[in-house]
Amino acid sequence: LMGTVNYIVLEFIRGRSLREWMLQGPIPPPQVFAVLHGVLQALDYAHRQGVVHRDMKPENVLISDEGMVKVADFGIARLVDDPGVGGTATKTGTTVGTPLYMSPEQVASSKVDGRSDLYSAGVVFYELVTGVPPFTAGEYDGPFTLMAKHVQAPPKPPSVLRPGLDLELEAVILKSLAKRPEDRFQTGQEFDEGISTVADRMFPGWQRSLEPGADLSRMTSGTPATAVPSSVMPSAADMPPTPMPAQPAYNPAPPLKPAVKRTMGCLSVLATLAALGAGAAVLAASPH
Repeated sequence: LMGTVNYIVLEFIRGRSLREWMLQGPIPPPQVFAVLHGVLQALDYAHRQGVVHRDMKPENVLISDEGMVKVADFGIARLVDDPGVGGTATKTGTTVGTPLYMSPEQVASSKVDGRSDLYSAGVVFYELVTGVPPFTAGEYDGPFTLMAKHVQAPPKPPSVLRPGLDLELEAVILKSLAKRPEDRFQTGQEFDEGISTVADRMFPGWQRSLEPGADLSRMTSGTPATAVPSSVMPSAADMPPTPMPAQPAYNPAPPLKPAVKRTMGCLSVLATLAALGAGAAVLAASPH
């Protein structure tokens, strides 16, 4: 670097976010598995470097026109004390993240490591499979109601929303959403292997990477739509488009009086912009 101007060099990704694909329509199972494979490989790499993302959500998963799955926006990422699962990424009393996808330990502002990102990835997985997130809150409930559900409420089994869902697939999803980090998958690689084992049985020959220009609304090339009975996982036609969550990235401020609720909304927007301005980085999950 020359001079005194600080700057960040970012990779330009030509493509769409996972959220954009979800809003377009349901994503078929083989594509869901391929996207999760890319996400978990990227997170596993980050965690092995001692980095915790802390804001895993569909908006931060990018699908390039070349078919590469990339985890983006490390604006609130933190280095852990030690690589793996031993570090503390969030200071006590500081809550950072997006309430819809926050892990219980993020909500509690306690010890956060890579397993927190895996919980958030599990929330995304649940949403991709069922069409809705595991926890939601009403328009007037506020983010704390939603955050409390991550800590206290058990997720509704996906098969309740999608009758006939493959039970092994459901078990993988529910394990990823365990309240205690030690009860979840311990690494991105372990989570990925759990998904791959189910995917290999459900869709023999499924592709772990997306083809260039892949349309996520269609079946992966080479995988017939009749590979498994429709009862093991809902078909794309049965699933409604996933609505855009209204929950912003949240960094709580001291309580305000009712008369200044509108100001609170402005502060939330400013907090989001500040997080974005802090910088972003992209980790690529190379197709296998």
